[in-house]
Amino acid sequence: MWLHQRTSFYELLTHVWAHSAFYREYYGDHGIREKDLADLTVADLPFVSKKILMDHFDAAVTNPRIRKNDLQQ
Repeated sequence: MWLHQRTSFYELLTHVWAHSAFYREYYGDHGIREKDLADLTVADLPFVSKKILMDHFDAAVTNPRIRKNDLQQ
């Protein structure tokens, strides 16, 4: 079970790194580099508050068709 969780976590991290400008920059600002992703655990990731996420929503989502303004309407 642990291997499956580890693999899923790594796939999620690599996906957001590749498709979310916000997470790529946010993690980078906290010293995380793409080469580090395979060795990270959840505890290694910097905390993201709801306010931070909402302030950067459009850059955080991995689907560019989803926009905060559109969702609010």
